[in-house]
Amino acid sequence: MRRVVPRSLAESGTTVVAVDTNAFYGDLELRHSAWRSTLLRCREEGYELWVPEVVIQETVRHHARKLDVAIRQMRTGLSDVRALGLDEGLLPGREELEAAVRLKADGYEERLRSALREAGARILPLPSTPHQSLLERAMAESKPFRLKSQDPENKGPDGYRDALIWLSIAESASTMTDRDLLVFVTNNHKDFCDEGQEDPSVSAQLLADLPHPGPQVRRCADLRTALSLLPEPIEQSSSAVGPSAEAGPAIAEQILELVEIACEKTLPGMSIEAYDGDHSTGYSFGDLPLPSAMENPTIEYVELYRDTLEWAVHDVYEDGTQLATVRVEADVQFDGFAYKSDFVEGLDVHDSDWNDHMMWVYTTQRAALVFNATITPQREVADLTFEGGDQATERDS
Repeated sequence: MRRVVPRSLAESGTTVVAVDTNAFYGDLELRHSAWRSTLLRCREEGYELWVPEVVIQETVRHHARKLDVAIRQMRTGLSDVRALGLDEGLLPGREELEAAVRLKADGYEERLRSALREAGARILPLPSTPHQSLLERAMAESKPFRLKSQDPENKGPDGYRDALIWLSIAESASTMTDRDLLVFVTNNHKDFCDEGQEDPSVSAQLLADLPHPGPQVRRCADLRTALSLLPEPIEQSSSAVGPSAEAGPAIAEQILELVEIACEKTLPGMSIEAYDGDHSTGYSFGDLPLPSAMENPTIEYVELYRDTLEWAVHDVYEDGTQLATVRVEADVQFDGFAYKSDFVEGLDVHDSDWNDHMMWVYTTQRAALVFNATITPQREVADLTFEGGDQATERDS
């Protein structure tokens, strides 16, 4: 039986991170810290990122669907504004606006492929497995084909694309040895893993597709967990590890300016974490005690406490690029809806009679906002991305 690595990292050899489609779902533009760190690691010796061709095509399809949903929601919202007669001279025509949005989104597939290629990722071709072999696996209900005999309602896809994803990884792993580590990033444990384990591993049926002796194998549900298995970034000279004393304040000012812009223009309207199938559809606020009666919460307003800004570099790479975690405290107003019968203390009311069943409610809480910043070798903050939030520290409450 294939050996599943019990420790954090292979002692020597190559570490390969191969990703399933769900690794992209929460960050289609590859802007958050997990993907940024992953792409930067691709440039380092002894580390490879594999993205199966099927994963690329599924991700592009998911992006197109998300775009269609966003445009439909925009269309509905604009229709409501126009119905009130409030759009004269303020809004472009519907067709013009939708065309502009689609034009901006056009070329997503090439942008995605380009970002992966530039980082040195390997896009795996479709497997050469004969159709007869795939048919036999499907008829035998071998993983990752869905066990229809155990799923009388026949829910979910039949596993064809999952089979192509895994077999492309297995073929590419044919030259890996027991000195190497293969990390498979997927939260689809139902199709790729054996059940009955607290943290299910890749199924023994699938491990049989790998060479013997072959790589040690570890499954991670997300990229952030996979990154925790990897060695620290290549060490730099002391001058490259962090900003100089003179540069620090200047960087802090740049970060604060970008945080203020995000709090004013980007965060309002953002959804708070919920789950759609196997992936998150919003931003996590960790242990922040939002009332459970509030449904579909969104961020409505953010008031920063500027003097609470903290930032720290967590990754430094060969060219001097740095990734930093930024944390700042704020009062955040969350809006949502609550059933009239479920109303609890801790919620304030915008409209107690939103409809026959629901109230429009809100709550304001002190929270810690977390961002990820990219700092160039020239000590410029090139990008700031919202990662989520958590409870404010006790000393700042």
